[in-house]
Amino acid sequence: MVASPIDAIQQGDVSLVVVATPNDTHAPLAEAALRAGKHVVLDYPTRQVILSSSMPAADHPPRFLVRGTTGSLVKHGCDPQERRLIAGERPGRAEWGDDPDPLLVLRDGAESERVPVPSGDYGRFYVAISDAIREGTRVPVSAAEAVTTMAIIAAGIDSSAAGRAVPAAGVLTP
Repeated sequence: MVASPIDAIQQGDVSLVVVATPNDTHAPLAEAALRAGKHVVLDYPTRQVILSSSMPAADHPPRFLVRGTTGSLVKHGCDPQERRLIAGERPGRAEWGDDPDPLLVLRDGAESERVPVPSGDYGRFYVAISDAIREGTRVPVSAAEAVTTMAIIAAGIDSSAAGRAVPAAGVLTP
């Protein structure tokens, strides 16, 4: 047993540090792990971002709502893996990450479209991270993809707080 997260990070047999702590400790712990030469995954298990809640939703509020210049994307419901873990189920079944709640794409002047959500699999993600560390395979999410995702989320949070659109210029361009 170790006395603190920093002590755990400094253990010689630790290659990967998963930071799943309150948001205010993410940056210092990630920085400490990177300085110690560790691989880092930042996990935001309780972060719920609603970019706008002014759009009418069917029988339950959106989990995510992203408004663009030509339409919107709505996601209802929780992550099914989260829901199953809370219910006491264990990963392993083929349909583990299947999400029955499709994305709803609303384009200005067009019919709404339901788009299936790709299956998720926390376990597969961590196996891929392990393979990347041990065997040099491609990481499942590149640093650039992670930074882009965080920039989009930050712009959404800023937009929600300001009550107005916040440009995400340069975020989606190479």
